[in-house]
Amino acid sequence: MPRRIRRQGDCKCNRSNMNSHPKLKTLFMKSTASGAAGKGAGLVFSLLLGMVLTGTVSGQTLNLQFKFDDSGTATTDSQSGVVMNLVDTSGAAADLHGAPGSGVVGVGQALDLTASSSGGNGPLAWVSSSSAINFGSVSNFTVTMWLKPQQTISGFPRFFTLGSPSVTDVSSTGALGFSPDSGTPGQLFINGGTKIVLPGFNALFPGGKWTFLALTYDGATSVTLYTGSESSPVGTPQNLVRTVTTPMNVGTAFRLMIGNNSARSRAFDGWIDDVRFYTGTANAAFVEAVRSAATNIPNPYASSPTVLPANTVYAGTTVTLTGSNSGTPPIANTWQTDNGSGGATWVDLPNSNTNSYTIDTTALSNQTLEYRLAVTNSAGSYAGAPATLIVLPASGPIVVSNTVVTPATVAVGGSVVVSGAFKGTLPISYQWLFTDTNGVTSLVPGATNNLLTLSNVQFANAGSYSLMASNNPGGIPTVATNTAAALTVGPWSSSTDVSNLAPEASLSARLGGTAITASRTSGRAMVMILCPAFTTWPASR
Repeated sequence: MPRRIRRQGDCKCNRSNMNSHPKLKTLFMKSTASGAAGKGAGLVFSLLLGMVLTGTVSGQTLNLQFKFDDSGTATTDSQSGVVMNLVDTSGAAADLHGAPGSGVVGVGQALDLTASSSGGNGPLAWVSSSSAINFGSVSNFTVTMWLKPQQTISGFPRFFTLGSPSVTDVSSTGALGFSPDSGTPGQLFINGGTKIVLPGFNALFPGGKWTFLALTYDGATSVTLYTGSESSPVGTPQNLVRTVTTPMNVGTAFRLMIGNNSARSRAFDGWIDDVRFYTGTANAAFVEAVRSAATNIPNPYASSPTVLPANTVYAGTTVTLTGSNSGTPPIANTWQTDNGSGGATWVDLPNSNTNSYTIDTTALSNQTLEYRLAVTNSAGSYAGAPATLIVLPASGPIVVSNTVVTPATVAVGGSVVVSGAFKGTLPISYQWLFTDTNGVTSLVPGATNNLLTLSNVQFANAGSYSLMASNNPGGIPTVATNTAAALTVGPWSSSTDVSNLAPEASLSARLGGTAITASRTSGRAMVMILCPAFTTWPASR
C-alpha cells in the first residue's frame, strides 16, 4: 500500500509545530477580526527571501505567496493561484528556480537572478495583469525580504514593483516599488512620484550573504527600516519621517515585477526566495518573528534531489538521484516515486535507504515521473520537494552541434580546440576522425571525448575533423557522425598589408617561429611572398 508522508507544501501543521517547519508548514490566517483591514485599507507586502513564518497579527490577510519551490518557466502563488512568468534577459521563458539548498540557511529553493548585470540587463519574474485580487487603494504597508546579492549592489536594480497593469517601473504612477541608488541610498517609491530615500542602504548588503530587510510605512508619518541576518536579529530601526498624502490606487487588477523592470534593464544580481503580500499593518515584533523563523530548519529535513546526468534523458540512460538530510539522529531515508501520477500518490522504492538512488530507465520510456526523499526520526517525518524526471524514447546518437574548429586558421606552433555534441541514450562513446589534405581518413589516437585540443599544430594537422558517436539503445549498436570542419595551418601569425608602408619603413612577421622582416625602400616595397594564402602583401609597389 502507498505510504503517505507529509511533504513540502502539505498544510498538516498546527501552532505547536509551526516554528519547526517555517517554509513547509507556515500557516497564515485570513482574519475578519475587529479592526481587520479591508482591501482598500493597506498592504503589507512581504518579500521573504528564504523560509518565512509570521505570527498571527490582528488584521493580517495573506493574499499572495510565491515560494519558488516548484520548477519550470513559471511559479505559482499558493494562496490565489496567480502564475508568475519567469523570463531571461531577452524576454524568453526561462527556468529561474535556484538549485536545491539555494534558499536562506541552505533550505529550499530561491529565485535565481544571477544571470544579470547589477543595475543593467537581466532576467525578470513577473505577472503582467491579474484580477485574482482587488488591492484597491493602498496606503500603509510593510515590506520584508531576504536578499543575497552576488556582488556589491551597484547601478539601480529593482527589488520589486507592484501596481496597476500599466505600471512599467518603480517611478510609474500608481506603483509601489523599491530600488537601491547607484551610490549608497535606497529608494522607496510610493505612487510613483513620492520617493523616500534611505541613506547608507547598499552597505548593509554584502555580496554573497543573506541579509534580512524590513520596511514599514504607517500610512501617516514615517517609514521604518530594519535589517538583520541569518545569525543576528534585527538591529536598531532607522526612522525616516515622511508623509505620503496620496494613496496608491492599484485597482481591480495588478501587475507585479520582481528583480527587474518591465524592460529588463534594471536587474538585481542575486537570489530572492519567498514572496508574500498581505493587507494590514505590522509591528516590530512581527518583523523579528519573520526574520527568526526564516532561519529555522525543519527536524527532520530532506532536500530536493539532484538528478544526474539530467532531468530529461532517453530511455536506457542510468539516472542517479542524490539528496541530503538533517535533524536529530538516527534518520531513516526512503526514496519515493509518484509513478507518473503528477504527485497525487507516492510509493516507496525498494532498497532505497541511502542518500542516493540509481534508476534504470530502460522500461520508463515516454513517462514523466517525480521522485523525492522522505525522512523519519524521533521528531516526526518529512518529505522533501520532488524532482521531475522526463524519459524520452530510446535513441541512437543525435547531432546537437556539428564540428567547430576554433580558430579555423592557425599558425604553425599554435593551439586549436575542436568540438562537437550529440544527445541520445547514454552512455555515448566518441571518436574523432581526421581527413588529411589528400582525402585519407583515419582515427585520431586517444581522441575519445567530444572535445579535442591540438597543441603545437604542424602542417600535418591541416585537414578536416568530424566526430563519430556510438551507443547501444535497446541493445542495438548505433553510430552517427557529424558534419566535418576544416583546419588550415600556415606559417604566418597574422595577415598584414604592407602596401601603405612609408618609405624606409619595415614590418616584422614570423615564419614557423623564425622572424623575417619586410621593408619598403624609397620608391618600391620589395616583399617575398612566402605563403600568399596568409598575407595580403603585394609583390612590389
